[in-house]
Amino acid sequence: MATLIPRVSGPQVEAQMGPQVRNTAQVDLSPAIHAAGQVGQAAAQIFQQQKDRSDLTAVMQARRELSEWEGNAFNPANPDGVAKYRGKDSLLAPDALLGDLDKRSGEIRSRLTADQQSRFDQVAFSFRDTVQTRLNGYAERQYSMFEEAENKAAIDTVGQDAVRAGLAGDFNLADTRLQEVIGIAMASYQKQGYGPEALKAGERGIISSVRKQTVIGMALQDPFAAQDLYDRYADQLTPTDRAVVERELRPYVEDRQADADVDAWESRNPVMAARADAASVQTQFASLGAQHGFRTTSVTRSEEENRSVGGVANSQHLESRGTARDWSVKGKTPEQISAFVADLKAAGFQVITEPHGTGPHIHAELPPQRKAIAPEGDPGSKADALAYFDSFADPRRRRAARQRYGDRLAVAEARRAEQDRDVSESINLAVENADPNSGASLRQLLGRNYTRAAERGWIPSLEARWKQRQTGQAETSSPTTVLAMDEAVYRASLGGEPARVALTHFNPYDPNLQLSASDRKRYADAQLKLLSGKPEQTASVASEAEINSIVKQYVTGTMGIDASKIGGNTADGKKAWQFTTDMRRWAEQFENEKKRKPGYDEVLKQADFLTLQGTVERPGRLWGTNTETYRVQDLNIPATDRIQIEEALRAAGKPVTADNINKLWLGKK
Repeated sequence: MATLIPRVSGPQVEAQMGPQVRNTAQVDLSPAIHAAGQVGQAAAQIFQQQKDRSDLTAVMQARRELSEWEGNAFNPANPDGVAKYRGKDSLLAPDALLGDLDKRSGEIRSRLTADQQSRFDQVAFSFRDTVQTRLNGYAERQYSMFEEAENKAAIDTVGQDAVRAGLAGDFNLADTRLQEVIGIAMASYQKQGYGPEALKAGERGIISSVRKQTVIGMALQDPFAAQDLYDRYADQLTPTDRAVVERELRPYVEDRQADADVDAWESRNPVMAARADAASVQTQFASLGAQHGFRTTSVTRSEEENRSVGGVANSQHLESRGTARDWSVKGKTPEQISAFVADLKAAGFQVITEPHGTGPHIHAELPPQRKAIAPEGDPGSKADALAYFDSFADPRRRRAARQRYGDRLAVAEARRAEQDRDVSESINLAVENADPNSGASLRQLLGRNYTRAAERGWIPSLEARWKQRQTGQAETSSPTTVLAMDEAVYRASLGGEPARVALTHFNPYDPNLQLSASDRKRYADAQLKLLSGKPEQTASVASEAEINSIVKQYVTGTMGIDASKIGGNTADGKKAWQFTTDMRRWAEQFENEKKRKPGYDEVLKQADFLTLQGTVERPGRLWGTNTETYRVQDLNIPATDRIQIEEALRAAGKPVTADNINKLWLGKK
């Protein structure tokens, strides 16, 4: 419950004021005012600092945007940057891209305050200056590359014009074009700041290059003319180009020289032989002279020129002979002269050092001792031809001529063999396809081929075959012939070139060979496939040849029958031949059925099936015994054990039979 408190007024007090006194004291406010000023100044400084930092950040951001523009402008992948201005167009790059830079700088500046713009202007001006320097450098490099490429293209083009003119035989035009090339090159080199010596070296390099290309190009058309051209310009070539020309030219010249020598012999043409001599001799002279650094002073002369210099009447310098040459000895030491003369004599030439005439010089010519060419109409033997070639002084020329002569004999032999093959194939088809009951004679069957067959000695064999067909006797193959053909095909299938060449000498259609019609066709097909050079056909024949090789190894290894006895009249010979024939028939049937050649293991299993069978006595079901036949392959003998067992049987002098293999295998187990 609330308590009520009565409100009572307190005693009344009246304040009495004393006498009035005036306060004359003053208060100093300057420290407060100064403090307030300092506070305001600090605040202003803080504000200014913040503003400066803000302006700097804005300017740096603007500068970064300029860097981004620069990176984009010089990005090779940007089609609108410097990549747009290449080659001769590179000179347009500074104006085009600086204009774009100014536009971009204006866009950036428009976003800045007045103070920021002032600072940005300084940055942008410096940046533009560096970009302009970079663009100018880019344009200069690009345009220099363009000028260099254009000058090189002009030099190459006009230089090729000079080469083509030389190859066409227009040497005046070639020299004119060469001078044009030199003028273009010298102007380019001078612009690049080449000195006098560098200009001379450049000029010589251009002349040497054009001469080199002309000589090498002419070697394909006329090696002898190329050799003459090389002799004419050899001193204008650099040592490197001279070595290249000699290396490139020599095979062409030697090849044409060999043809010329063999042509001269085969045609019995003394004039052609003399020309071949001249070409060969001058080639040697040029090579030896260049090797020793001697300058040629005389090669061939007309009769008038020969008389004017005091030459002998039958000089080898005469154009009709051309087998002599002179070199100046001016500036050469006795040692250099002696070395050159020694090499000339070693090459088989007669050498004379002459201090008179056209000046001190060395004269070399073909020696007079030389086997004469066979007279026209004289066929000459192979020995005569080789003796003629051996009379050449140059050993390289001798070897090349002998090789070319041998090549031509081989080609002629191959051509005759091909003709014989075609004739024999036609004759064989006539005999094989004729009706045995027609009563026709062999002369009637062969028609005009009868004379060809008689020339080749085929008539007796053909008469015997025709009588066989008329009497109904089957044509059989001689084991000796089959084995010889198998061996030739197998060796050729291994890829050796001598074996392939040997295979070409086999003519499966030769009527004197005792072969059945199927064997003739089989060997003819194998021969064509192996000589075709086509991998798939070669592989097919190689597989068949490998099968024949395996069969032969099986006969000699497992069956223990000497290869020389296969097909002979002995029991082993007949057994081996029957086995060989059966295996060949099986392989043909296998391929016809499965459309592939049998593999190694399949061939061995079939060989086992045909040869290695044995018998075993087993208890009967109720009483007695039963004789059962088994095969070696059914024993599942591992290959290594099988080899050891067969070697053990042969070492013990026991036959390799199924029963013996079984006994050793069971005993080993």
